[in-house]
Parts: sequence; C-alpha cells; structure tokens
Amino acid sequence: MTLAVSAVKNPVWIVLTLLLALGLGAPAWAQSTPPLVAPLDSAKAAEQQATRSQVLDRDRDSIRRSRATFEQQLVDLPQQLEALRPEQLDETLLEQTRVDVESARLSQDSNSSELANTGRRIDELQKSISDLETREQLLKNPVKGQTDGTADRVAQLQQVSTALMQQRGELALETRHLENLREQAEVVKLRLQVAEQWRQRVEQIFQQRQEQARQSSQSDLVDRLQADLSAQQDRASALRQRLAQPPGDLSLAAWQRMGADLRITEERISLLNLERHLGELGNELARLGDLLQESGVDPDTLHEALKRFDAMREDLQRNAELLQQRSAIYVQQRQVIERREPVAGNDRRQRNDELQQLNQLLDELGQRTGQVQDLQQQVSAIEARLEIYYQERLRQDLLTRKPYPDSVDAWQQLLRGLAIVPQVLLYQIRLSVEAAFKAMLEAPALRWVMLVSLQGALFWLLVLIGRGLRRVLQIQAESRNLADNSFLRQLFIGTLLLARVNLPSAGFAAALLLLLWLVEAPPPGLSILMTLALVWVGIRLPVSLAWLLLAAPRLPAGQQHLPLYRQLRWTLGLGGLLVALVVLAHLSDLPENVVTAFDRVFMLYWFWAFVPGARIRRLVVERIGAVYSDRFWFVLLRFGSLLLPLSLLGAAVLGLLGYLRLAWLVAGNLLIFLAVLVSWLLARSLLNDLVVALKNYAVTHSGYGLLWTQDIIAPLHRILNLLLYGGAWVVLFRAYGWTSQSAVIASVWGFLERPLFEVGNAGISPWRIALTVTVLVLVIWLGQWSRAITYRWILSRISDLGVRHSLSMFTQYAVVLIGLLTILRIIGIDLTTLAVFAGAVGVGIGLGMQSLANNFISGLFLLIERPLRSGDIVKIGPHEGEVASIGMRSLTVKTFDNQTVIIPNAAVISDAFTNWTHEDRVLRTVLIIGASYESNPHQVQKLLAEVLEAHPAILPKPEPLVLLWEFADSAVNFRLQYFVDMSRDSLFKTRAEVLMAIWDCFKAAGISIPYPQRDLYVRSWPGAVSDAPPTAPIAALAAAPAGRP
Repeated sequence: MTLAVSAVKNPVWIVLTLLLALGLGAPAWAQSTPPLVAPLDSAKAAEQQATRSQVLDRDRDSIRRSRATFEQQLVDLPQQLEALRPEQLDETLLEQTRVDVESARLSQDSNSSELANTGRRIDELQKSISDLETREQLLKNPVKGQTDGTADRVAQLQQVSTALMQQRGELALETRHLENLREQAEVVKLRLQVAEQWRQRVEQIFQQRQEQARQSSQSDLVDRLQADLSAQQDRASALRQRLAQPPGDLSLAAWQRMGADLRITEERISLLNLERHLGELGNELARLGDLLQESGVDPDTLHEALKRFDAMREDLQRNAELLQQRSAIYVQQRQVIERREPVAGNDRRQRNDELQQLNQLLDELGQRTGQVQDLQQQVSAIEARLEIYYQERLRQDLLTRKPYPDSVDAWQQLLRGLAIVPQVLLYQIRLSVEAAFKAMLEAPALRWVMLVSLQGALFWLLVLIGRGLRRVLQIQAESRNLADNSFLRQLFIGTLLLARVNLPSAGFAAALLLLLWLVEAPPPGLSILMTLALVWVGIRLPVSLAWLLLAAPRLPAGQQHLPLYRQLRWTLGLGGLLVALVVLAHLSDLPENVVTAFDRVFMLYWFWAFVPGARIRRLVVERIGAVYSDRFWFVLLRFGSLLLPLSLLGAAVLGLLGYLRLAWLVAGNLLIFLAVLVSWLLARSLLNDLVVALKNYAVTHSGYGLLWTQDIIAPLHRILNLLLYGGAWVVLFRAYGWTSQSAVIASVWGFLERPLFEVGNAGISPWRIALTVTVLVLVIWLGQWSRAITYRWILSRISDLGVRHSLSMFTQYAVVLIGLLTILRIIGIDLTTLAVFAGAVGVGIGLGMQSLANNFISGLFLLIERPLRSGDIVKIGPHEGEVASIGMRSLTVKTFDNQTVIIPNAAVISDAFTNWTHEDRVLRTVLIIGASYESNPHQVQKLLAEVLEAHPAILPKPEPLVLLWEFADSAVNFRLQYFVDMSRDSLFKTRAEVLMAIWDCFKAAGISIPYPQRDLYVRSWPGAVSDAPPTAPIAALAAAPAGRP
C-alpha cells in the first residue's frame, strides 16, 4: 500500500509504467501490415512486361522521329511562310489552321493529364514496393516460423518476393513511360509552336487579302461616287451660273424651278459625300471587327479600338440626326407643292416634275438613313463583343506570368542579349541623332527661320526669368521678418527656389525638345532623344525638391532631415537612370527576354525605394497631423497612406514573380493616385489660406465682418472643400479610365441600380438610398443656412426679434418642404399620386387636426398683421404680462408674477386683447390722490405738479397733468396722469417713487390724507320721548383702511 501511494506521488513511476505499456503493445501495431494481394503468374507477368517494354520502345522511337520532324519543320517554317501567297488562301485553310492549333493544345492538355496520372501511379508503386520490402524483411525473421509455421512463412515470403519483383518491373516500365511522356510534351510543344506560327502567318496574309479586297471595293466605290459627284458638281455649277444672270425670257416659275433644281443637286452632292464617308466607316468597322478573329491581340490595341468605336458612334448619331432633319424639311416642301393648285398645263407638268425629284431625293435620304442605322447596329454589336474580348485579354494579360529562364540555354541566351545591350543602345542613339540631324538639314528655310527665332526667344525668356527670380528672392529675403508664414507664401518661395535651381537644365531640355519638334524628327528617334533630354531634369527636379523640404539651411533645426535627404538623393538618382534605361530598352526593340530582365531589375529597385518612401510617408503624416490632427479625414489619410508603400512593395513582388503587366498597372495607378492626392492637399491648403485672407479682409473692412465670416465665407469654404474632394475623385476616375462605358463603373453602377425593394411602383435601389440620404443632409444644411441668412441679413431691419425668428423658421420650413418633395421625386414616387394622401390629410385636418391647423394659420396672420410683438405688454383674457416669443402654433407670455403662460394663436386672433405697447413703449399712469377739506386745493395741486416735474422717469411730452377731479365724501380727490417710456424705466418702480415723493411732500406741507368718514344722525333712541331734541351727529369710522396724514 505504501509502495502504491509513493508511486502515485512520484511521476517518474507513472512515465515508466506508460512506456512499459506502450512497449508491450508495440508489436501489435508495429507488425500489423495490410493483407497481401496474390501476385500474377510469373510467366504471364513477364510476358506482359516484355510486351509493354516493346511498346514503350516503339513509342520512344516514334516520339524521337516526330521531334526530329517538327524541329525540321520549325527550321523550314520561315521559308514556307515567306513562300505563302494570298491567292493560295481561303477561309477553309484558315479554319483548318485554327483547328490544328486547338488540336495541338488539346494534345498538350492530354499529355499534361497523362503526366500527372503517371506520376501518381509511380508514387503508388513506390509506396507499394516500400510496403512489400517491409513485409519481406519481417518474413525473413526466423521467429515468425515458430509462431506461424515455417511452411506458411516460406510461402508468404515467396509471394512477397514475387510481388516485389513484379512491382519493381512495373515501376521501371512506368518510369520509362514517364520519360516518353516528357519527350512527348516537348514534341507537342514544338507542334503547337509550329501550328501557332503557321496560323499567325495565315491569318496575317488572309487579313491582308481581306484588306486589299476592301481597299479595292472602296476604290471602286470612290471612283463611282467621284464620277457621280463630278457630274452633280458640273450641273450645280451650271445652275449657279445661270441663276447669277438676269432671268431674261424665263418665267418666274421656270426661274424658281432652276433654284429648286440647284438645291436638290447640292443635296445630292452632300448625299454622295455622305455615302463615301459611310463606306470608309464600313471598311474601318470591318477592320476593327477582324480583331475579334485574332488571338493574342494586345489589350492596348483593343482599348484604342474601343475609343474609335465611341467616335464612330457619335459620328453616326450626328449624321442620323442631320438626315432626319433634312427629310423633315423636304417632306414639308413636298406638302407645300402638293397644296399648290396648277393654273395651266405647264404648271402641272412642272409641279409633277418637282414632286418626282423630291420623292427621289427622299428615297435617297431614306437609303442613307437605312445605311446609317445598319452601321449603328453593327457598331453596337461589334463593340459589345470587342468589349468582352478586351476584358478577357486584359485579364489574361494581367494574369499571364512570364517565367524565368528554365534551362541553361535560355540563361546563356539572356546573358548574350544583356551583353550587347550597351552596343545596341548606343547605336540606336546614334541613329536617332543622325535621323534628327538629317531632318534638320532637310528642313525648309521658313522652318529654319522659325527655329532660330524661337530658340532666341527662348534664350531671352530664360534670361528674363533668371533675373526676375533673383530679384523676387532678394525682395522676399529682405521682407522675411515682416511677411506672414502662410502656406501660400511658403509654396511661392519654394517654387521660386526650384525654378532658380533647375532653370538651366530645364532651359536646355526645352530648347532640345523645341528643336526636335520643329525639325519633325522621325520615331522612334524622337522618343529616344526626348527621353535623354528629360532624364537629367527628371533627376534634378525631385532631388532639388527633397533638398528644399529636408535639408535647406533656411529650415529650422527640427525640420532638417539630412540622413533622409542623402538616402532619397541616391534613390532618386538611381531611379532616374533606371527609368531611362527601361524606356530606352522598350523603345530600342531589344529581345523580349532582355526587356523583361530590365523590368525585373526595376522591380528590385522598388524594394530599395520602399524604405525612403515609408519614411517620407511618416514625415508627411506628422507634419499634416500638427495642423489637422482633429479632423476625420486626417485619420483616414493616416491609415490609408500605409497602403501606398505597401502597394509599391506588392507591385515589386508581383513583378519579380513574373506578373509584369499587373505590376506595371499597380505602379502606374499608384503614381496617379499620389499625383491626385498631392494636388488635392495643395489645393486644400491654398483654399484654407484664401479663406483666412477673406475672413481677415471682411473683419477689417466691413461693419458686418462677423456675419460675413460665419454666414457667407464659412459655408462657402465648406462647399468648396466638398467640391474639391469630389473633383479629386472625378479626376482620379478619369485618369484610371473609369468612365461610364468602362467595365468597372458599369459593374458598380449595375449593383447600385439593383432594386432592393419596391414602394408602390418605384424600385428602391442602393443608389437611390445613397442619393436620398445625401440630398436629405444637404436640405437640412440648406434649411439651417437659409434660416441664419434670413434672420441676420434679409430681416435685419425688423426690430421685432420674435417676428424675425418666426419668419426665418418659416423660411427654413419652406426649404425643407421643397427638399422633401425633391427627395420624393428622386425616389421615384410620382407626386400626382399624393392627391389621395392630400385628400386624406385634408379630411384629417377637418376632423382631428382642426385645432392645430387653426393655430398654425393664426400664427401666419400674427406674423403678417403683427398686432403684437415680442416684448409687448399685453392682456389676453385673464393673463397680463410681456410677450416672450411668438411661434407658428402659440405665443408665450411672461406675467408679472414671473409665470410663463402658453397661449394658442387662435385665442389671440379670435378674441379681443389689449396691447399696451402696440405703437410705442410709452404708457400712461393714473393716480387718484385725496386731500382733506381743511387743505388749500391750490397748494395741493401745485405740490403734486412739482412732484411730477421733478421725477426723471416721467416724460415731459405728453405733459403730465394734475386735475381737481371730485369732492368725495371724505376728501378732495386730485387726478394725476403721467407717461413713462417702458424701454428705459420701469412702470411700477416709477409709480412707487411718485407715491413716496407725494407722501414726503404732503408731510412737509402739513397736508393730511383723511380717512373715509360718515356723519350719523339718531332720530330717536329706543324708549325715549318722541319730542326729545335730536342728538348731535356722531362721527363713526368706516371699516376702510386707516389713512395717513
């Protein structure tokens, strides 16, 4: 028990136990082998293998003879191709050559499939032999005889040995068969090469024959048309000469007939010219259609053909419209002639002749219209097929891999081609110079005069530019401390410095290009010399720009990056030289493998350029982030710019893998994107500087500077930024060739136009959804902007802020309503179908929404009639206070108890209300002041007048009044009335101050304000004698509040 516990606690015992269990069970699986399949009879198997060996020998001999035959055919093929004549060809032979090529390709595919099957068969045989060798080794163990029996072991060992021998024989035969198949693959490759070269030559000669036939047919057509055209021109000339003379004895009708004949003759001349033009278009259409029959057409050729189809379509559409217009005019003329009543027999004959000529002319116009329509249909059909073929060829060309040399001979051929590259390039440059010099010597005297004049003008212009640059840079250096540090100024100074540094090299290149253009140097020498002329400028200019941005002494110490500049200088220099070599290699018609080698070397250069490119990208992002780090587009630019160096690296990898066309496409699109991106950033920075300058000018030169900056310049800046952003994408798409006719845009447009669901009869697509959202955002923004413009500018003279606010809101509602109707039209909903909905809305208004509509319309009347304004003191029903705001549905009154009361507009319109400040803010206050009967009323009136005159809040006009109003029961009452301007002083505070001043004045003068009193006369006391004298009056105080002296 103790041992067991210790074993459990000790992991070593567990591991040893597991190893022991695996060791004991190892023979069970290590010696388990698949059951043995009984081998064939040895004699029969030997006979079969011998027979197959003979067959393989015959196949090998046949393959070698075929190879020798095709190699000889390949050697003799150039002579046979040269001996081939157009008259020997027909469409049957052409079709046969295409069938031969397809047959060779099928044989190549079949051979590839058989090679794969044979390889799998050899792998299976090798595995089977390995298993049999393992079984044989196990059966040779003597221990097996003790367990299974010696006889059984010997029998199995014999079977295994026999099977192993047969399998090895099969493996040897399959290996020989594989070698035969490989040789057969070479033979099939030779056969395909011979067939393709033969087919290409046959197609070329057949196309030449067709072109000759078309040219012959076109020549016959031109001759026939020229003869007809000459006859018609002679007739027209004779008619013009006769019409230029006086009528003489000719009647007016005959004279008009001659004019009509002239017009018809000129129209026939125009139709003959049109027929010749249509014939030329037909021949060109046939030549373009022949591209569909060719294989391996360059995609650039197909792209140019598609561009030509666009021009042909526009030409035919223009001619069709002109023919229709002419036909309509002559139909009207025929109707006029038909309505004309003949007077005599001659008039009738003349009328019939005119109608006959017009009918013939209309028939000819109809024939030309039919020809144009037929050509339009042919153009559409061939263009559609050619577009599909172009996409297929483009895809094949992009995905076609150019392999590396796969043999020693191929590498030697490449090395020999590279060895003669300097000699070929130098010779080609020498030929280009000689051709240009020859063209210059053969130029006429006038061209020499132009050359000398333009070269002199160019030299004089360069001198003036140099002096101007030095002067401007000197002025800028003197005013450096006074000038601003805007982007526009930095760009201007940088451009001046670049122009000054690169002026000599740019001037030399311009002079050389001008020379080549004027002498009309022949190609390809023109392109070669232009490359040599621009190579130094192409290196010098970016190096100067890098020095200006990274290493110029005028830069602050924190912005100088000397190591990056040095790396970039070497990178740009080497890149310029490589670009020149690659261009010259393509222009000098070097062997394809040599040109491919130059392309691959240039792809290796991209790996080197990746490192400085990534560093430049980081530096640019840091500098832009210092200004625009909080912008959303900067976040996109920061992460999206990572794709630029990665795309360059990916293009280099594709090129080295052999996909050169795809690599060049990626690199070209990358350069285009960089150019558009840099142009957009420059334009955006210039726009920002311009906006800042406009804002500063508006603030300093206008009394409404803040309004200009917020309501005009800022929205205009936002609109221009959006237009600039959209314009950058348009330019990028145009540069990529993504027009409405391209496959990329067509596929994307097809996806966007695909309906997702339907609303009524209108299909809702992603494009309509995106457009609706865009228009909705634009409408909301326009509504807000129109409200601000209306409130601050258009309605600025309205002092009532509430009315201004309401009218500006009404403007915003109108803009939004128009925008919503526009959105409905964009979606595709017919507004006439909304009549039922409008009727339902009207019924709803009449029933459930009557109060809301009443208040809304009342609000409109309040805005139009303006019976009250914001800030007016009003009394509407039981509510009295100041109008706080006027809305479209209700108005808000703030009472003197600081309570906010919402009153519907309908209540204001339908009921009477009091507006104390409708016309002005001057209000009258009336006070009743009582004095005792013992006081002098004249003194009281004077004192009260002095109090009113002394208070500063009481207006002198209208004049305050103090009137003896009445003799009341207890006092003599005086009526005081005065006016207070509510815009300056408080009405209630002024009232309180006036009452306090009256109190002080009365107290100082000894005038009392009596209590209300009554005299009571008691006629008789209860129980008293009736003739008793009446008692004296008893003064009794009323229950009124006590008065003050």
